[in-house]
Amino acid sequence: MTKEFGKFAGSAEAKGRTLSGAMVNLKDSVGDLFKSLAQPISATLANIIRDSADAIKEYEPLAKVLGTLLNGVLLIVNGLRDL
Repeated sequence: MTKEFGKFAGSAEAKGRTLSGAMVNLKDSVGDLFKSLAQPISATLANIIRDSADAIKEYEPLAKVLGTLLNGVLLIVNGLRDL
């Protein structure tokens, strides 16, 4: 044991040499890469997502009508099956 790190000295380096450790390191590196990529565009993406959500909300009444119509069609088809 070293005085500075105790019994866990070098354990991170040893784990990094295993397949599991290498996969964790790769995952962390990819995550860091995407964070670096997303940081400068995050405000723009947030605005696009908000605008898209608002636009989709405008179609909610139409979706309700179409859902009601589809339900009617399914009821008719189910009724015809019983004939």
